[in-house]
Amino acid sequence: LTGVEATALDRTGKISLGARHAERLEWVLCDLGGYSEGTLRDTPTDRRVYMENVIRTYLGLCDLPFLNAIAHPFNTGNTRPAALIEDYPPRLLGELAQKMAEKGKVFDVMNDMIYWFHKADIPPRDFTAQYVELVKQFAAAGVRFQVSSDDHRTGVGNTRWAQIVVARAGIQQALQDMRLPPGGLAGPIGGGNHQVLQCVHVGVDHIAVRNEKHVGQHPALLAHHAPLGQNDPPLVIG
Repeated sequence: LTGVEATALDRTGKISLGARHAERLEWVLCDLGGYSEGTLRDTPTDRRVYMENVIRTYLGLCDLPFLNAIAHPFNTGNTRPAALIEDYPPRLLGELAQKMAEKGKVFDVMNDMIYWFHKADIPPRDFTAQYVELVKQFAAAGVRFQVSSDDHRTGVGNTRWAQIVVARAGIQQALQDMRLPPGGLAGPIGGGNHQVLQCVHVGVDHIAVRNEKHVGQHPALLAHHAPLGQNDPPLVIG
């Protein structure tokens, strides 16, 4: 699969990738980053306004027809003020979960999520518990998921923490070993509400995942109990 991780530019859903370029790609993610005005850039001093901006941005992303997934959602722990997962009002989370489900946007459970909270005053164990509850809420709304390594420091294909979140959230029971339709990623990935696409997620503005043995079939690599590399077909970065 070829694709990119774009970044949100403002609270309306404008991103760093246009539809013309997206037509050449099979998988498009978008995150909040240093160019995301009103959230991670020029962060409001009022935490409530900050969190509302985050939700508003994600709601805007859901309206982009070429966007497949929201990358590492709620990476808002290293800003000042910080917004921890438990700080977000359930009402706002529910609104976003409903729209992501309706628009078919995938929730990226990213293995190195704790990086985005290393400046926050929260122990990793507590952060994990909060993220598990977040995933449960979105799963209950029918949102689909992917797990990714987003490798900057933990190793390509290392999804151990993400797999723990998936297991504790209880969504691994709904996983199916399915393949993408002939038309590629534009169609539905398969039956069931809580599906997890496993991919290697490499840095900003670059995700290129390919199954070396079955390129012509464009297989979906789905999360299993074992980490990537034990029971899954080999992946290469290309």
